[in-house]
Amino acid sequence: MQLDDRLAEAHVSLGYSDLVYEWNFPEAQKEFERALELRPDYATAHEFYAYYLTVSGRLSEAIAERKKAVELEPLNPLLTSALGRRITRRSSLISRLSKTTSRSISILATP
Repeated sequence: MQLDDRLAEAHVSLGYSDLVYEWNFPEAQKEFERALELRPDYATAHEFYAYYLTVSGRLSEAIAERKKAVELEPLNPLLTSALGRRITRRSSLISRLSKTTSRSISILATP
């Protein structure tokens, strides 16, 4: 980075390190966004940024980033499986929340 701050790959690596090892979310976001600014066609940057968004609870944005990664590299099995897992988990979460809400309403409606 000291020699060339324009390498998107280096920014992705720093962002991942900030996110996973340092738990420094603001710095991780900054690094991922810088990587995407430098190389918007870099599928790996979109995937790792999606990971950050997922951890941050921004699931819809995470899915959009994963879709972008798959658009850029449609034959990459890691990217397609990550997108599938996220959509499945989101659907499962919505289903569980719906069931919990229905149960809560039933309990509250019972005299």
